[in-house]
Amino acid sequence: MAYNDPNEYYRRNRNETRSYFIDFLLQIIPKKEMSTYNVAELGVGNGANMFLLANYTRFCHGFEASDEACKDIQRQIDIHPHREKLKIENVRLPHRLNNPVRYDILIYGFMGYLLSDDELEKQKSYSLEVLNGTGSYIYIFDFISREKKSRTEEGVSKRTLQFWLEHFSELDLLNFQLFDDCRDNKLIDDLTVVNTNLTSDDNRWMFAALFRKMDKR
Repeated sequence: MAYNDPNEYYRRNRNETRSYFIDFLLQIIPKKEMSTYNVAELGVGNGANMFLLANYTRFCHGFEASDEACKDIQRQIDIHPHREKLKIENVRLPHRLNNPVRYDILIYGFMGYLLSDDELEKQKSYSLEVLNGTGSYIYIFDFISREKKSRTEEGVSKRTLQFWLEHFSELDLLNFQLFDDCRDNKLIDDLTVVNTNLTSDDNRWMFAALFRKMDKR
């Protein structure tokens, strides 16, 4: 795949605070329920989401393409009070998660836009292998647009809601939220309230969606 340089992306964003998408996830799933969960995040950036989730989960495993990010995150893990709950691994996606852990929540953290449709399909098959049975979740946040854009001028893919519904057809969509520019929306107090001030231009649209593994019938 034609990756943007993951180390360059990390250098630009290494000082970002945790994603408000994770705040939104913590509003959806009760903290008591979350405390029993093993969580994995694909595309952890500077690890801010991981370190927040470690306060609420049983285990949090990060997979990241930037080796610089992984080295920095590992140094933080080594001195973190919840270090026994945290693990970071340097990978390139799509990646088969070859470990004995089964995950209750698998997070796609702004990584889908860098993958082709075929690569996304392969990663989905790997992801479904490690979900912890019926009732486990895939939580995704990424770019979204009214019409599918295979490659924008920035070299990223933007997909429609219909694409994601069909892509995760084995799962049930529980929650969806549309946002317009993540930095502006950090100011929203209640992320469960629909933002009626979205621009008509979808160039900066982003979304979060929670999918749940259904019973096999």
